[in-house]
Amino acid sequence: MIPPQEVTSLESLAWTASYYTSIALSIILPALTAYWAWRAYRNSRKIGYLLLLVLALSPYFVLTLSKVGNYIHRERIEEMQRERMAQAPAELHGQGIVVFERRIDFPLYPILLAAGIFLLYRSEKKRDCRPPRTTIYMHLENEGVDVWRPVEAIKMNGGIFQIITESQEGESWQFPSGSRVICETKKVEGKEILVAVRLVPYKTEIILKEDGFTLRSTKKEDFVLFSDVSAIRAYKVDLLAYDEICILFEKGKGEPVEVSEEALGFHDLMKHVTSRFTGSDAHWFEKVAHPAFALCPTIIWKQEPASQPETAPTQE
Repeated sequence: MIPPQEVTSLESLAWTASYYTSIALSIILPALTAYWAWRAYRNSRKIGYLLLLVLALSPYFVLTLSKVGNYIHRERIEEMQRERMAQAPAELHGQGIVVFERRIDFPLYPILLAAGIFLLYRSEKKRDCRPPRTTIYMHLENEGVDVWRPVEAIKMNGGIFQIITESQEGESWQFPSGSRVICETKKVEGKEILVAVRLVPYKTEIILKEDGFTLRSTKKEDFVLFSDVSAIRAYKVDLLAYDEICILFEKGKGEPVEVSEEALGFHDLMKHVTSRFTGSDAHWFEKVAHPAFALCPTIIWKQEPASQPETAPTQE
């Protein structure tokens, strides 16, 4: 048996530090990432997926650190391998069997990865489909001085806000109610506020009339007569980052017309629909909005089939 060679204290310290650092990172990195994924579960979906990616890649960082340590101590590793081969039984010599490297598997990593995926899944199921509302400020025109009106708006994707507050009589707003605007931070009287600065054009516009509505886009224009409508259905379309609610107007003759909540005038149309069509479901939004990222087909209104007149029995 070949006695082990002595190593310097500095080499022993570096070896020990590299080994235990590798083990610590194998535990700390997944644990921290799981914590961040939990934070993302409470705040943002996209950040959660990014952190899960970091979690999935963390073993490669640990592997890289281990390879660097093995390269630094490669001479010592080769010497220890030769010692192990010298101590091995004679019948194993020449078969290329090396019993030096030990691999430690951590079941904690796949468990935490699965926990992160589960948290994101739960976040999608529990997330409220109602878009978050906030307060922005609208510039009033023809006032002589700078006047900013606080209005309620829906925060949408891409930093876009949709104004939902109705304009008040006697005020001239820079942008009408229902508009989509881009906001910027402005300092007014020592306070930073979100100010609507420019208009975002809609891809589709709804022109509401007394007997129907026109759905106008850059490609085509459809007119729906309310008297021709046989059923009104609501459902959701999963667009990965968010849901889009759509309304389908079925007609007795002709192709049905689909209206997206992204269209200008959507909210005014649905208010008119629920008041015009007797027996329509006033709680259709709650039914179609939950749970998140599911189709949730909902019948808002359906025409009752015409009753058949009773025929008198014939006398023979």
